Amino acid sequence: MGEILKPAGQWIANNVPLSILIALLIFSFFFKIPKKEIHLFSWLLQKLGNALLGGLRQDVKDLKDDNTRQFNEMKADYIEKITNLKTDLDNFEERTKNSMDGIVTGNNENCKKMQSRLNDIEKKQDLQTASRIRAHVLNFSEDLRRGNARTLEDFNNLLEENKEYKNIVEKYKLENDVYVHALKFINKKYDEFMETDGFAKY
Repeated sequence: MGEILKPAGQWIANNVPLSILIALLIFSFFFKIPKKEIHLFSWLLQKLGNALLGGLRQDVKDLKDDNTRQFNEMKADYIEKITNLKTDLDNFEERTKNSMDGIVTGNNENCKKMQSRLNDIEKKQDLQTASRIRAHVLNFSEDLRRGNARTLEDFNNLLEENKEYKNIVEKYKLENDVYVHALKFINKKYDEFMETDGFAKY
């Protein structure tokens, strides 16, 4: 029996506050403290819980504080990263916009230059066409003055060319005094040949 009680005695000696609490707990099963109307058992359980769980509660509090600190650090880090990312995105959008503006401006300039060249080429071709038609009308008129007969088809082709010539003259405000007189003569001959059937027959 002494062998069994010896370790219990050592435990009680090492844990005096806990031993007192256990003794008070056992004592409280039988007695109440009437003065304050507090059941001693409840009070002892609370004290015993504090004694047994005090370290655990501190560990939980420390863990909670540590988690809160880490969370706040992570939150601050993410906020900083998001702010930097937003700044980078804004800068990228600005650079992209500036680049696109430069490209569009460059393309507009290139388009204008190309359009100007096309206009120059078109004008050159129109003036060459007008010069060819003018020469044809003047030669046609000269042939008729010399008495050379022309077919109805020759007249019709020349009158079609005249429509194109008139469009070019109006477009570029060209002068055509000699041409107008030659065309009047051709129209006069056309009317004569229509009455006399004087067109050449090939």
